[in-house]
Amino acid sequence: MEFLNAVLTLVAGLVGFPAALAAVINLLKYFGVLSDGSAPVASMVGHLVAYVGAAILVLTGRIDILPGLDVQLSAVAQLLLAVLAFLSSLKVARSFHRHVLIGTPVVGFSYGYEAYKNYVAELEIEMDAGEEEES
Repeated sequence: MEFLNAVLTLVAGLVGFPAALAAVINLLKYFGVLSDGSAPVASMVGHLVAYVGAAILVLTGRIDILPGLDVQLSAVAQLLLAVLAFLSSLKVARSFHRHVLIGTPVVGFSYGYEAYKNYVAELEIEMDAGEEEES
């Protein structure tokens, strides 16, 4: 029982590992590797790995490396979350420009209206093709 308490105490004190795990899972979801439904399973597996790793460190007497590892994982999590925020902002901006700003009149000449007309024409072709398949 004392062994189990030592392992649980070690894992409960970690801050960097859960942050890094969450960042990795969010990046995998962003790139489509994980679906929303499989993210909790991935989190559970990651935490199981943490418990097993902490148990191995307790058994081998190498508990002293855990704080340094946790600090490094915290830095990795910060980096991954910054990358995720950057990628998300690019995706939001692209979507905003594609769906909101396209065709907006601007003082002077803009290719935006021509792109808008082409986009609408493509949508009409796709819609016509979809209606023909249903018939």
